[in-house]
Amino acid sequence: MLRICSGHVSSYGTCFCHPYGVSSPPIDFTSNVAYDGEFCEIDQCEGLVCQNGGIYRCHWWYVAERDEYIILDSCICKNGFSGKHCEIDPCDDFCQNDGICGLTGSQDLICVCFPSYTGQHCEINMDPCADFACENGGTCKHEEIMDGITANFTTVLSCDCETGFEGDHCEVIVVPPVFDHCSTIVCSHVCYINNDEPGRPNQPACACPYGLTLSDDKSNCVKVTNNIINPSVSWATTPIQKDNTIRPYYNGGNKCLYHKMNGFTPGEKIYVGECDVGTTNGVIWHNRYRWVYDSETGLITNLNRMSEGRHCIAIPDWSVTKKKQQLELAPCDAENLGQSWIVENGMIKVRANRDVCIMWNLGDKTRLWSIPCGEHVFAPMVFN
Repeated sequence: MLRICSGHVSSYGTCFCHPYGVSSPPIDFTSNVAYDGEFCEIDQCEGLVCQNGGIYRCHWWYVAERDEYIILDSCICKNGFSGKHCEIDPCDDFCQNDGICGLTGSQDLICVCFPSYTGQHCEINMDPCADFACENGGTCKHEEIMDGITANFTTVLSCDCETGFEGDHCEVIVVPPVFDHCSTIVCSHVCYINNDEPGRPNQPACACPYGLTLSDDKSNCVKVTNNIINPSVSWATTPIQKDNTIRPYYNGGNKCLYHKMNGFTPGEKIYVGECDVGTTNGVIWHNRYRWVYDSETGLITNLNRMSEGRHCIAIPDWSVTKKKQQLELAPCDAENLGQSWIVENGMIKVRANRDVCIMWNLGDKTRLWSIPCGEHVFAPMVFN
């Protein structure tokens, strides 16, 4: 059977399968055809499937060093990919700690690291939690959030709190909610729970401060007549309530002393406002509303961010009596007479000048002041 050469025939009768004869290198790289065999009857192209944008090429190639042709059957890979099918990603395992791998204009690999990491491979942890304190056994955790438009990263720090604590730094003690029996009645001054009546425990009742007595409706306190006073109550020697609030006896006792900033600024003022702002289910949760009193030094300390420094209620000039002064928070100083207070007859007085007391303007969100002592009562009542 006569066989015909499908390529080029030399003067010696030899069949050359490359398309350009013996000495001319190929220039057509897009045909994807490369025949071989005695009569160039065998197609050597495998038809590879190229991945990741690779381009398939199959053709004869002239090797000048050996002055011969070979068949190239391969994928031409892009963007640093390699392998027979361009299946090997140059970024595999190149960046650590979730860094994003990419190529520079010169095809060099580069890692874009989250803000918490640095290094060629994002292998160095810069510990963003080093300056973020979690109190009461809490654990700092951080999350890197990428802006979908700018591709910039923001580090968000938070605390994983132990049971019984909450807040940005686990600084808030969680108090289990309890039923408020006093929410069922209205008292002009203060409500308490009466357990003295047999068979009727936890009964809410109204009481009056020293110098006043209950009217016939058992809800309103009225001035004493005929020198009769209510002997059932007296004032505590601390201004602090059971939930660590300080509450003036006004409008049902739902006003609290607080400061506005979560943290402290120099000369920050103290305000009186609705206690509900800092509560959840009736329980005070924010330490900006909570205080402690040291009866020895007279310091009244706010519980917010105590790990960053203690701050106390202070009067600018404790020696001035007949002048209205705004009270403020200042770094606690037991030697400063302007921070030493004492509780007498329910009123909070400057210990070194007991003619000066703390007062407020009877309006919500108003600042705390000091004036000559009158009738502004803060201390809890003690039932005899």
